[in-house]
Amino acid sequence: MNKKITYHTAVFAMACCILPCLTYANEAVGAGTTSGAVENDTGKVDANEAVDASTLPGAVANNTSEAEADENSVTIKVGFDQTAGKYGTNRTSSSLSVPVTLSYDTDNYDVSLTVPYLMQTGPAGRIAGKPVLASGANKIVTESGLGDVIGAVTRDLMSDDESGFDVDVGASIKFATADQSKGLGTGKDDYSVQIDVYQDYDTFGLSGTVGYSVLGSPGRVVVNGIQQNIILNNVFYGSAGATYKISEMTTAGLMYDIQQPYETGGYEQKDIMANLKFKANSSTRLRIYALKGLADGNPDWGSGASVSASF
Repeated sequence: MNKKITYHTAVFAMACCILPCLTYANEAVGAGTTSGAVENDTGKVDANEAVDASTLPGAVANNTSEAEADENSVTIKVGFDQTAGKYGTNRTSSSLSVPVTLSYDTDNYDVSLTVPYLMQTGPAGRIAGKPVLASGANKIVTESGLGDVIGAVTRDLMSDDESGFDVDVGASIKFATADQSKGLGTGKDDYSVQIDVYQDYDTFGLSGTVGYSVLGSPGRVVVNGIQQNIILNNVFYGSAGATYKISEMTTAGLMYDIQQPYETGGYEQKDIMANLKFKANSSTRLRIYALKGLADGNPDWGSGASVSASF
């Protein structure tokens, strides 16, 4: 156990050490750019926001914290996400996730830790967050407990206030803290890197993400009492989004996500998500969203909300 913890710590520390090297690239941009630009409400945050910690664990968690336009540096966010879908079978699986995220924001870096509580109901043998091919004829089970903890760090690589153009690079580790025998996780760690690009046009914004996840492969395991041989592939993923600033307090967004299949012969993931974000005050945010799955690798639908406070 101590050896495993030491390994996790070393890998995460390595990511934190590598990213500062990108400072040289940021310095080379020139006098027209500034590091650690203030986030805007027209797209930057939305590009990284995971819909559900149990359904999109490969993606780097939302490291662009909700702290905006002030000296806020610490943010606490609590979410509530629910999804349901058949995932290529003839029976519906549903899940509920309550992620709690603590993030720390500096001029150049954002570091976050997300701890989710999960509950899922569906055919036995399904792995939370991974549309693993499981027989729809299996008995229906309900499992709950701690999900996989996600640690992430994001580096503000380029930020130009004058043009509204921003580039971030991030890395994350999904620690295998969930109970694999209950299907709440794979029992293996995942590692992801991604780059995010944003363009702000004052009231309108565009964003894009490209990332790659190295997935731990469980192999022969027993999930909900059913023997399985689960071999997971490393995957590319990406997203494209647009936001519109309705008012100083409200922003609407639309996001399209795509990801390669986790398993050979499995289902790719495609979905579209609409969201609204509200500023209660300078430090408190509310976000609500609705999701529609466009492929068997996604839930048929999803919805949720999150509240964040910065100080």
